[in-house]
This record gives sequence, C-alpha cells and structure tokens, in this order.
Amino acid sequence: MRQIFLLITIGFYLQNCYYPPRPVIRLEAGQEVIWNAGRQILHAADSSFSIALMYEKVDSDQYRFQVEIANHDRQTVLISPENFYYTYKSSETVRVPATDPESEILELEKKYSRDYASYQTNSGNNSLLALFNVVALVATIGEEQTEEEELQTEINNLKVENADLENELELNQNQTQYMNGLTFWEQKALRRTTLPPGTSVSGLVFFPVKLRSSHLPLQFHICIEKKIYTFNFEQISHQSTSARY
Repeated sequence: MRQIFLLITIGFYLQNCYYPPRPVIRLEAGQEVIWNAGRQILHAADSSFSIALMYEKVDSDQYRFQVEIANHDRQTVLISPENFYYTYKSSETVRVPATDPESEILELEKKYSRDYASYQTNSGNNSLLALFNVVALVATIGEEQTEEEELQTEINNLKVENADLENELELNQNQTQYMNGLTFWEQKALRRTTLPPGTSVSGLVFFPVKLRSSHLPLQFHICIEKKIYTFNFEQISHQSTSARY
C-alpha cells in the first residue's frame, strides 16, 4: 500500500512539473538604425574616428556585436575592447564591462593545462593498475587458476583498458573544445589592437547580459583613448508560451 501511494505521488508531481521558458530578449536601436540582412547598425563619426556598431543577437547570455573602427586621426591609437562597457539604470547607474578576449584566451589555456594534467594523472594510475595485474599474473605462474580467478583477471584487464579508452576520449573532447574556443577568440573577436592612422579594425565584441527585463534602456559605450562614443538601445523581452512536461 505504501509503494502504491509513493508511485501515485511521484506520478502527480511529474504531471504537474514544468520548466518555465526564459524570455527571449532582443535589442532595438530606434529610428536612427540602418538595417543590413536583418541586423541593426548604428554609426558614430567625427574627425578622429568612425565607428559602426552592428547588433547581431544574444548569444549564451551575452549581447553580441560586430564592431568596426576606423582611425582618421594623425596619431596611432590603442583599441582595447575590455574598456568598452554598457550602462543601465537600476537604483543607481550600473556599469557592465565588455568581455575581455585576452582573459578568455588565458582561461582556456589554464583550463586545458588542468585537463591535460588530469589526463596524465589518470594515465599514470591506469598504467600502475595494469602493472599490478601483470605482477599478480606472474605470481600465479605454475599455479592452476579456478574459472572464477581467470574471469576476475579478465575483468581487471578490461577495467584498465576501459579506463584508458575513457581517459583518451575525455582528452580528445577537451582538446576539441579548447581548439574551438581558441580559434573563436583569436580569429573572430575584436582583440587589443594598435591602430595606425588611415587604418581600420573589426571583430566581435560581447557584453554580459545582467537583466532580462523588458523596455530596459541600455547605453553601449565604445572607448578609444579619452573619447567615448555612446549608442542607445532598448532591451525588449519576448515571453514564450509555457510548456508542460
């Protein structure tokens, strides 16, 4: 009777359990925007620089922009994406810095270093277990083993082989993630760049999403040396239909 009650209770909760979908958020740039293949572009320019800021989408809880900067000044300048930021009003003005590609690359390298050390440790442990199995087998030379002992020896060897395969598979997965992440941040992101006069640079810039509320005014600030160029957006939150599971 108790088991039946537990089954009914579990079934009730499963039927009434659902995961509310997160709202889908978009940025709207207003009337001054120029559209290109569904993407919104804002421009700012003066005698020193011209900037094109193209909003692409929200990607992994980050606002994703394609940014192009041209240097019209007579001086060489340093473009540092980690100095870009956006602001919004809460109880006070909140400032959120852009994601720093150099820090992301460093974290990827540190993680892979840890992953490879773990692989080497596991590989050494597996080799040690294999050695123990060999020693145990040598110690029984000349002695007749029972079927159970022979079976246990085979099981021990299979465990070591399986552990080796899992260790290699995990390393391959970590290597793939590392190389994909490294390629992305090194080749697609806007990185720290010394920009001579008459040249331009472009790449992806990311800003962490802090709030998912709707009708939230956001100001994105592109900082070049001592100049700040501001771009206004409004965050719109689109609710999804709740789905039950």
